[in-house]
Amino acid sequence: MQWGHIGWSIPALFGYALARPKRRIIVMIGDGALQVTAQEISQMVRHRLPIIIVPMNNKGYTIEAEIHAGEYNRIYNWNYVLLVQAFNFSDTGGRALGLKADTVEEFSEAIELAQAHMDGPSIERDDCSKELITWGHYVAAANNRSGMTIET
Repeated sequence: MQWGHIGWSIPALFGYALARPKRRIIVMIGDGALQVTAQEISQMVRHRLPIIIVPMNNKGYTIEAEIHAGEYNRIYNWNYVLLVQAFNFSDTGGRALGLKADTVEEFSEAIELAQAHMDGPSIERDDCSKELITWGHYVAAANNRSGMTIET
């Protein structure tokens, strides 16, 4: 179930980070999955956990779109840098770092900054692997969704 766990990774990341607060953890997550449980990031800020979250932003629940079509699988795009700033806005003085990268060079720079930041989490288009598409078609077929064919 490589892609069948939407909304699971951020809470799991939080729990693991609480158990291992000195360990540097990096998670790559789809923007749809992140939006399901983004509120957990406020707790990461509160506990100043040194986590790096890299949202792969394709503006949707991509695995869901591969299983069944529907406009509801396209989600509103968030400004993730501002989201981190919103979580920082607290009387506890949150120190999370929000970074944006659109190019490989910017991504490299952002990762360096994020790795140096140890006082809270750091958050850094149709991005979809062939394997994800194939898996989605198999799940759709298993769910008996009409109009879907299995292509490999």
